[in-house]
Amino acid sequence: MKLKEKLKNIKLTKKKKIIIAVTIAVLSIGGFSAYSTISTNHKEQIENENTFGIYTIPGKEKIFMSGKVEPVNIKKIFVDGENGELDKVIVGNGKYVSKGTPLFTCKNKSQINEISNLNTQISQKKKEKQSVVDEESKQVIEMEIKELNKQVSNLNKTAYSTVYAPFAGKVYINDKAFEGDNTQPVLTLQTQEFYIKAQVNERDSYKIKLNQIVEVTALATKQTYDGKIFNINDIPLDGDELSQDFSNDNGMSQYSVDISLDKQDNLKSGLHVQLVALYGSEYRKIPSTAVLKEGNKNYVFKLDGTVVTKKEIVVVQEKDGYMLVSNGIKQNDKIVEDIIDRNILDGQEIKPIGNDLN
Repeated sequence: MKLKEKLKNIKLTKKKKIIIAVTIAVLSIGGFSAYSTISTNHKEQIENENTFGIYTIPGKEKIFMSGKVEPVNIKKIFVDGENGELDKVIVGNGKYVSKGTPLFTCKNKSQINEISNLNTQISQKKKEKQSVVDEESKQVIEMEIKELNKQVSNLNKTAYSTVYAPFAGKVYINDKAFEGDNTQPVLTLQTQEFYIKAQVNERDSYKIKLNQIVEVTALATKQTYDGKIFNINDIPLDGDELSQDFSNDNGMSQYSVDISLDKQDNLKSGLHVQLVALYGSEYRKIPSTAVLKEGNKNYVFKLDGTVVTKKEIVVVQEKDGYMLVSNGIKQNDKIVEDIIDRNILDGQEIKPIGNDLN
């Protein structure tokens, strides 16, 4: 008799039927659960094998400075007291002049009056000469006239004087100078070549250096320029010399920094600028765990999206778990952080995790 037929002949109570049904259900669920657990673990294992931490190549520290556009040369030109007072301005306001151009003339009223008196005496002497008859008296008068003319000639040299431009630049006339106040400049002459007068806090003053290139941005126009540091003053700024400090380092001393510019377009005196200088090593610092060594060559796996590319690098130093790299990677590149005992291939698609783990 077959087993199926035998089971049919077995008479089961209602209670036994329920027990058997429950037992079969439990065994079924357990088997499915075991299968599901094995499948999930296998999937997680595959994902873990393809998941890699990412290291972002750090850049240099940014040093911020504030500054202002200044003319390379600027001079307020006054009437010299010995020259008397302003006579007339020869050049127009806002005009560009070359070195040696006449700017204005001065007159010395006391000398002009003296010249007038001398000329009156000369006229009188000439009339007197006409009234005498003897030659000896005429010769005496002629000598006197000659001496008076000599005095007039000498006074004419200083009674009127001309002031010339000491350098090439643009002229800005001061209207108050025409009021007769010699304490006011007649005009201001300034070059059309500019530089930046900046300031840096005491901490960052040790991080910048002469001939260093800085990025300059004019706040009003947002135009950028390349600058070069040509002077760093060791004497701290004080009082009115201080301007707004973009780094907000209250309480720190500020030092002046002079910066030349690569171009001069769209600049004018007084424009405020912000400057950024970079500080740090030229080498890129990466963890040693990110480097694959093959013979005499070193490689990293650079991330592009979710795909890695094997890149050769030049290592110049290895110390304390890090390597200094001179070539092959650049700032903000992302590389696999740890490839030790990991299987990874050129062109492989990975699951990256983490960012800026440095």
